Amino acid sequence: MRYNTAKMSIPIQIIPRIESLDLENVGCWDSLHMDFVPGLNIITAEQGGLGKTTILSSIMSEVCPSNDMGLVAPRLVPGKSRIAVQLMPSGKAPRVVSSREIPPQTDDESHGQYVMRLLKSSLAMAEPDSAVLFDDEVLGRLDIPNYSKAVKWLNATTAQVICVIKRLSRDEFPEARIFSCSWDRDKQMARMRLMR
Repeated sequence: MRYNTAKMSIPIQIIPRIESLDLENVGCWDSLHMDFVPGLNIITAEQGGLGKTTILSSIMSEVCPSNDMGLVAPRLVPGKSRIAVQLMPSGKAPRVVSSREIPPQTDDESHGQYVMRLLKSSLAMAEPDSAVLFDDEVLGRLDIPNYSKAVKWLNATTAQVICVIKRLSRDEFPEARIFSCSWDRDKQMARMRLMR
């Protein structure tokens, strides 16, 4: 299970801007290092269970332990696991902005309309020293017109975005840094490849 269903979750979080992430023995990752760019960073894979959400939950566990996103904590090995998040230097104290500041879904609003409002508001609220973080639950549930609109917003944003998009057309995001998760059958471990 990826989400803590006992807790009301907000699928998008605004956190301090991230420079890098290192994982050792966390979930399916034996060892992982990721460097993020100030703009759009996309984590993708063709299937589930390859550690995409583990990356986001690891960032949240270090940067925002209250975890408004409702992600299940990453699976750790006692005495062996390590999560290290390096924030990008800024002149201000790092600040987490809860998406709970955005009014909740209304009765006359569909889930897709609510997600679009939440995404647009989060991108607008993100300051230059912050990042917008979200899982595939956001874009993965949008119809084609709303997905196309969200793609335009993400390509135009000046905020750092770290997100999971399960099925991805690289042409949709020409300037994004794209990380692809896969399974190495020979070594029986998750692998990360930088696509660009």
